[in-house]
Amino acid sequence: MIEPMDRQKREDLMDLYAELHLVCGRAAALLRLAGKQDAPEDDLLRRFQEYDALAASIWDRITALRNDDAE
Repeated sequence: MIEPMDRQKREDLMDLYAELHLVCGRAAALLRLAGKQDAPEDDLLRRFQEYDALAASIWDRITALRNDDAE
């Protein structure tokens, strides 16, 4: 049975998932641009790695928030 979720937690999760969606979109765009021959690949890949790390951080926050109920 699915238990009701606290309103604040639901809003926090919505915000985090929205932020994750945006960051992943930016990371994907940078990878796409890095594949173009006329793009400065090193800078784009460095920026991709920054977005990738940010996405991992957001995912960790989502996981921690979801696991709060398990404890």
